[in-house]
Amino acid sequence: MNQGGDVDLEVEASCKQGELTYEWYGYDEDSDEWTGVQENSSLLHVADIQEETRYYVRVSDAYGN
Repeated sequence: MNQGGDVDLEVEASCKQGELTYEWYGYDEDSDEWTGVQENSSLLHVADIQEETRYYVRVSDAYGN
């Protein structure tokens, strides 16, 4: 990945019934906290990356699993 580049992060998940929800989080080094960056999409587009960045996604079903 080159500085200033873009990247798409995508997760694949399934459940037997109901829908899944997606919550993406990015790490903020200044505050030392994870903050929500996007909800309800299995795809996260990150544009103009300037430094090392970390993300994670929480996927849940209707039952909170």
